[in-house]
Amino acid sequence: MSTSIVWLRRNLRLDDNRVLVRAVQESDHVIPVYFWDTDHLSNQCANRLGFILESAKELTTTFDSAGSRLLIRCGNVAAELVKLVKETGATTVHIDRNYEAYEIKRDQDCKKAIAELGATLIEIKENVLFDSGEVKTKEGKPYTVFTPFKKSVWERITTESVETITPKDLKPAKNISSFESHSLPDLAVLDRSTLSPERIQFGGSNEAETRWVIFKETGIKNYKAHRDILAMSVGTSKLSPHLKYGTISIRKLAREALALSQDTDSAEGANTYINELLWREFYYNILMSFPQVEHSAFQKKYDGIRWQHNDIYLEAWKAGKTGVPIIDAAMRELHETGWMHNRARMIVASFLTKDLLINWQEGELHFMSWLTDGDIAQNNGGWQWSASTGTDAQPYYRIFNPYLQSKRFDPDGEYIKRYVPELKNLPIKFLHEPHLMTPLDQASYGCRIGEDYPFPIVDHYVQREKAKAMFEALKERL
Repeated sequence: MSTSIVWLRRNLRLDDNRVLVRAVQESDHVIPVYFWDTDHLSNQCANRLGFILESAKELTTTFDSAGSRLLIRCGNVAAELVKLVKETGATTVHIDRNYEAYEIKRDQDCKKAIAELGATLIEIKENVLFDSGEVKTKEGKPYTVFTPFKKSVWERITTESVETITPKDLKPAKNISSFESHSLPDLAVLDRSTLSPERIQFGGSNEAETRWVIFKETGIKNYKAHRDILAMSVGTSKLSPHLKYGTISIRKLAREALALSQDTDSAEGANTYINELLWREFYYNILMSFPQVEHSAFQKKYDGIRWQHNDIYLEAWKAGKTGVPIIDAAMRELHETGWMHNRARMIVASFLTKDLLINWQEGELHFMSWLTDGDIAQNNGGWQWSASTGTDAQPYYRIFNPYLQSKRFDPDGEYIKRYVPELKNLPIKFLHEPHLMTPLDQASYGCRIGEDYPFPIVDHYVQREKAKAMFEALKERL
């Protein structure tokens, strides 16, 4: 009788789970386990840890209801996995394939460790629609430009479903209750200094399903028109952390969005949403094919840019005290909620790199310190796009004007007033650029620039020319 361990990582659900399906099909008994990886999770921000804990705790209840049991083990994963293989006599360990450098090294260590016990580690594509080996140019190389990548994979998105696991399918080991299971940490132990006070993304498959249903019913139809409006509550799905940790299946979203694209009323929004899912695929494929992007510029020549590090500017940017309302609102949204609107991410990234002339890696690191959906592939791809150092990036001479972006994507100032309350009494003509108020205006509206709200720390029009010169100086040196 064969026994398989199913190590759940970024597939924290029962539905549409290829790893579980494969294990059930190939094994007589299935033992699900979640490892609280103390080596890795100690480096994660509290917002992500809270999300993971909520998802793992819900999953334990889900397995109980399905007549099985989710084991919890805490500590060094390789050591704990070896112990579990010995205890259960498992001959296979089924896992979802992961793509970050730490995860790849961890899985290699685990594979080697259990091989000495005669057990096999089986990796299964679960978190993406397409692995890098499945999407190549005619020359057999990875795509480095999004549009041809999208054309290559768009027709290959299918409505194929992976069957849902039911209680009778799980086939738990008869003695599963006898195996040791640890307790997950409590949310109360999280570092409160990095836990957003109004965190808006919570873990678990039930939460993911609820968000997806709401978005399908009220948001996806107008997604193309609304997705960049910063104050729009259902302009985006906010499912990003659920996709990262697999509390909802990427195939499910693609499948159901594709079905909606056949409906005349929803077609435009659904197709735009699928396009965004493919951007996610693109950045994962970049990480798989060019793992060096975790530590350096995709375009190696841009490692030679002479960024102008300035601690005062960097801290003002982090704190949301730059004197540029749209920047400050976005950074405060990040700290208060653990999330930032995608349009806002592009605006603040452009400001850090092209206005403050600070290395994009400083921003990348800060985002990973707060984002609930912090994902190396997506975060790195977005930052390198904005900094003009990445694949298919924004050309260095195209620089976001934060004031024009603010007026375009927060036209009524609702977003700014929500996160920068010291500006709430300003009329719209001053809200985006309060430093243009006269002393009389400032007195009239109860907001003194330099006291109640800072002057802009830099002049955008001066800094954009410096940014262009910085890149052009590199070209000359090369």
